Amino acid sequence: MAYSLAGLGIILKHNQDLYRAIQYFGGAYLGYIGAMTIWSTFNQDYNELNISNIYEKKEITLSKALKMGALTNILNPKAGIYFISIFTQFIGGQTSSLTKFFLATEVTLLTVLYFIFVAVGISHKYIREIYSKSRKVSERFLGLVLIALGVKIIFF
Repeated sequence: MAYSLAGLGIILKHNQDLYRAIQYFGGAYLGYIGAMTIWSTFNQDYNELNISNIYEKKEITLSKALKMGALTNILNPKAGIYFISIFTQFIGGQTSSLTKFFLATEVTLLTVLYFIFVAVGISHKYIREIYSKSRKVSERFLGLVLIALGVKIIFF
């Protein structure tokens, strides 16, 4: 988000070659992730998969969890590119600092609420069981969606 507010979105908007390179790389990357997601479903034995045994449970404090999550999201290049693409639609040269502040605050709050919702949902036993039963089909579908998005980004 800070990338956009700092002007990187404007640079990409005015440098079409750089924008196209990022667009092609991003589309190819999405296609690659989709293909690897589908490929991984053929290499796993889902019959013996027990989702509760995959991860060793470690208790951490709330503040440590928030720090880890924030650091992961800030250093995630995909998140930066996502926010650049969103903010370049709404922030221009005439946008006031107050408007930029409110947009950044709104997106930050929505992101935090989203991650809390996901964390609570994933930690619920019933949701984990449903995911465990439909994991193979879900991952293949997600892989196809990622490939389709990659193709759309590159060619359309």
